[in-house]
Amino acid sequence: MTLTAWFSVFAVCLLGAMTPGPSLAVIMRNCIQRSRGHALLASWCHAIGIGAYALAAILGLGLLMTQFPQLFLWISYLGAGYLVWLASKALRSGPSSFVVDSEDKVHIPYLHSASEAFAIVFLNPKIALFFTALFSQFIAADMNWLTILMLVSTVTLVDGCWYTLVSLLLSHQGILPWLKRYSHWIDRVTGVVFLLIAARVVLV
Repeated sequence: MTLTAWFSVFAVCLLGAMTPGPSLAVIMRNCIQRSRGHALLASWCHAIGIGAYALAAILGLGLLMTQFPQLFLWISYLGAGYLVWLASKALRSGPSSFVVDSEDKVHIPYLHSASEAFAIVFLNPKIALFFTALFSQFIAADMNWLTILMLVSTVTLVDGCWYTLVSLLLSHQGILPWLKRYSHWIDRVTGVVFLLIAARVVLV
């Protein structure tokens, strides 16, 4: 995998994590209503779930590439089309109406926060579809385990580190207003990156 391709994956994962949505709501609720420790644990359980989906997508695509190359080619085209569709939605997005309930802190077992964060990923089939679309643009027949490990580690660490940063900064009450104010610009940058990745199918 080239450095350019790796950076594309890195950028998409970072922008995706930064976009306000259900996952961010879960992390912030843990920090606001429970504790920073709950939020940090939830951040990395969420990241593990993301990494598991990424690994499953890569292995499944790798098997298709070796056993059914023509089918893999069509999946690559469909994946590019899905990224274009996501890009069109992102480019048309407006300011976020994302809100988090800020009730008083309550005592919740750490295991509950961990399972809640993992479930928000595991029970969302759109994440599997997204990773299939994303990695179908970069999988190569000669991809080795070191490259696979690098991709899965990138996805996991970007997700975990971003939500860790959110958890640590939330006490200053600055991160949420910033995300709400600039979320539509994050979406638009993400849309451009999606279009560039999808264009690789046509241009390469």
